[in-house]
Amino acid sequence: MKGPSSLVGRGPVLAGLAAALDAALAGHGSLVLITGEPGIGKTALAARFADEAAARGVRVAWGRCAEGEGVPAFWPWTQVLRATGGLPGGEDHLAPPAAGMIREAADRFRVFDRVVRHLAEAAAESGLLVVLDDLHWADPDSLGLLEFAARQLATSRLLVVGGYRDDDAAGRLRRVASAAAVNRLEGLDTAGVRELMAHITGGPVPEEAAAAIHLRTGGNPLFVRELTRLLQTRAAAGDRWAGPATVDSVREVIDLRLARLSQPCIRMLTLAAMDGPRLRPWLLARVLGAAAGIPALVEEAADARVLAAEQDGSGFRFAHDLFREVLAAELPTATRHGLHCDLGEALEASRAEGAVVHPAELAAHFLAAASGGDADAGDPAVRYSREAAADATERLAFEDAVTLLERALSLADLAGLDGHARLGLLLDTADARRLAGRLAPAAATYRDAFSVARQLGDHDAAARAVIGLHLAGVKTGPSAERDSHAALLASAAEALDGTPTALAARVQAALARTLYHSLEAGQMAQAVPVAEHAVEIARETGDPQATADALQALHDVAWRPGQANRRLDVLDHLAQQASARGAARVRLRTQLLRAQALLELGDPRALAEADAFCAGADRLGDPLSRWQSLSRRAATALFADRLDDAADLASRAERLADDLGDADAVWIGDIQRWELARFTGERASYRRLRPGSAPPVETWPPWPALILAERGDLEGAAAVLAGFSAHQAWGPGVTAGYDLWFPAIAAEAAARCGSDQLCGDLYQLLTPYSGTQVGCGAWVAYCGAVDYYLGLLAAAQGDRTTATGHLDAATAQHLRLGAPRWAALGRRQQDRQPHHPNGGNRFRRDGPVWAVTYGGVQAHVPHAKGMHDIAVLLAHPGQPVPASDLAGTITRSRGEPALDRQALAAYRARLRDLDDDIAEADSNNDPERAARARAERDALVAELTRSVGRGGRTRRLGDDTEKARKTVTIRIQRALRLLDSHHPALASHLREAVRTGTTCSYQPAQPLTWEL
Repeated sequence: MKGPSSLVGRGPVLAGLAAALDAALAGHGSLVLITGEPGIGKTALAARFADEAAARGVRVAWGRCAEGEGVPAFWPWTQVLRATGGLPGGEDHLAPPAAGMIREAADRFRVFDRVVRHLAEAAAESGLLVVLDDLHWADPDSLGLLEFAARQLATSRLLVVGGYRDDDAAGRLRRVASAAAVNRLEGLDTAGVRELMAHITGGPVPEEAAAAIHLRTGGNPLFVRELTRLLQTRAAAGDRWAGPATVDSVREVIDLRLARLSQPCIRMLTLAAMDGPRLRPWLLARVLGAAAGIPALVEEAADARVLAAEQDGSGFRFAHDLFREVLAAELPTATRHGLHCDLGEALEASRAEGAVVHPAELAAHFLAAASGGDADAGDPAVRYSREAAADATERLAFEDAVTLLERALSLADLAGLDGHARLGLLLDTADARRLAGRLAPAAATYRDAFSVARQLGDHDAAARAVIGLHLAGVKTGPSAERDSHAALLASAAEALDGTPTALAARVQAALARTLYHSLEAGQMAQAVPVAEHAVEIARETGDPQATADALQALHDVAWRPGQANRRLDVLDHLAQQASARGAARVRLRTQLLRAQALLELGDPRALAEADAFCAGADRLGDPLSRWQSLSRRAATALFADRLDDAADLASRAERLADDLGDADAVWIGDIQRWELARFTGERASYRRLRPGSAPPVETWPPWPALILAERGDLEGAAAVLAGFSAHQAWGPGVTAGYDLWFPAIAAEAAARCGSDQLCGDLYQLLTPYSGTQVGCGAWVAYCGAVDYYLGLLAAAQGDRTTATGHLDAATAQHLRLGAPRWAALGRRQQDRQPHHPNGGNRFRRDGPVWAVTYGGVQAHVPHAKGMHDIAVLLAHPGQPVPASDLAGTITRSRGEPALDRQALAAYRARLRDLDDDIAEADSNNDPERAARARAERDALVAELTRSVGRGGRTRRLGDDTEKARKTVTIRIQRALRLLDSHHPALASHLREAVRTGTTCSYQPAQPLTWEL
């Protein structure tokens, strides 16, 4: 390490770094970056700061990035983990939790999270400084981890300092820098140059000499240092500052320094420059021969300050990367390729003798050699690239894997690969592109692989290719691309017919889902037996992945109106399968689909399932999961009448969807804004984010008809809707659908401006689904009870009695679900109907009070929870309503634990995460985020309070049922006492008619109709 006087002119930056360290030790970690041109002193500054931190008792860990392709993925982080004791379980590199599992993009989050948690724990006692040097050479995956870590630092005692050349910073590094505190180092001023020169020469320096050197070097410390040393060697006797050297760059100075070395030393250094920043004398000796005298040559280069000793005494490295760059730049291309080949062969021989050689090193050297057209290097270049890519994928370094495989693919002809080898390489490349999120190139490569597999008669490889194509995705709805996918899958399925293998089951499952999601009635019908066959094959094989794929397909082909109970049965099996496999993403997907099925049934438990899904998606944290959480939280906020929250969440989700480039995600944002506009009165000015994109709703008559109607142009709306028929109600260009969202829009438009014939046909279409709810997609938007739309259609046809019955039923369902805005919407429609002939009994909430009428007497009663309970019972006369539904708890079987140990641990872990989120939000002055985190924390605490008894003992589920009974009974009794003082006759009637217990009911002596 340099002495204190060797670091000149960096006091203010050091003070800023010290302040950042003080903040980290106080629990407010951060990312600080140091940037500037080569030689400006970034590494020296970081080293001085690291020494100062260590002197304060702070733990320090370095991670140095290296130039070239032979460096393992996540190399700087591997060094940091080694320095801090590795990950739990003794790991010292990034890898999936269990070898042999199928890699998913979401696995990256889990590993990233483990790394950051480990570092936070290592920092907990005395603080931790992580220094990442030369980030301009970092691989994309290492930068991805840095970007993730930067978001988690605010509540830790961890400070991360990184250095990089600003001119060499690519897009991802610039994105990281945009969220960090960046210190750009400039050249020293004349006084600083003079001080540095004096330190080098050991004596005073004339001011005019320092000014001349400053003018020549721009104050670059490395240039100043090298030029000063050059002047010393050239100075004439008696006039140390005579004749400044005529060099114009630090590279020229380095050339002059190197020129003083012997030719054998230059040859050794040139070979070392091809290998990396740190010398490996054993490798150099293997290439140059023992007679080269490597130790003496290393000593010569060290005396010339071209090499510097490692701090731990373990060897030597180049004193500055510019020495390596100058040595490499002067080599002829053919010579450079030859040296890479020599190094590759030497490493290969060492590996054969048992030495540990990373496949990325071998791949890098042979790829460099093969790029010059060396046919002998082609085969090892491809072979080691595939091995290194497989290792990178295991480490979740998907971008590294793509780069390696694309390079190998470009050398397939040079390497003389046969058809099967080329096919394997194509499949590996397609998989890597898909995992890295490059879906369009992945799909194209899967198609190429399928064609090659067909030519070779390799049915298994063809099946693998079409499964990959299916996973790369295609937009929902009919399209030529989807038809093409289905044709390829059908071809692969036919080729595997009669072979009950896991691969055959997965192809059948993919085919079923591809057919069903076309939303074309004929193809959807074909998909059902295909999915059932997939399940049969999967169960015969017992393969977990095939079984999960088949069950997902079986769920999807049952995803249509009126089939929610059947889907729930399939989802129960899928959840068991996912839990057994530890498949987090499948388990989360199952929760989301359960929420949707329960919603369609009008079951209040749907909200709890949706909340659990969002919490789980937040924990995954990758961009897709973040979008899923934001968009589904927007749907929940809209459901619960929190319109401002819904608008904000939907807007944030839309921005993220645009970044993801997912057309389905953008369409979901359009759907949510459309439903929000229903309540904000903005449908008249509604525009999609990408007008004209699929599905083309702008040309589907009910959509523009409703917009025109909202503008008051009923005549124009009727003209647009003329000629529209009920069989078109499933949406633009499709003949069937998963849900009733499009038919509900058609019903609303028909009720506003459609013909009696259209209203009647749509009424017949929706009638089988009376008593269920309209939900769009998988918890995208709640759109009210089917009975609400039936009421609109009946009223439009002049059938007031039928309309009133449907609207009464819809209001009761809305109240039971806890959808106040929808209940109010139904009431407004009821107000347009004639009053009931049996006395006009009313029990309706109006803001903070309840407007009640009974026996011709009206009153206003302050709101109480028991009033809402009574309203639900009045909406279901003679029907038992579980107290747990009224209390808002989930009914469970008596006698089993409310939460098992795993669930309790998950709850408590989430509470710790929320505490961290709250602290971070408070420190960042983000009250909205803090409020959301506190709301979720309060809900979890409430659930734990219900589920855990005194002393932390888990309650039995029967306890919840009893608690719900007591809670609801007390609430209703309090409401009746309120009614005693505002409407005694109604209070007396309800005491006679309302029954409480584990189930509650309203059983009047004579039937009464209530306006709710």
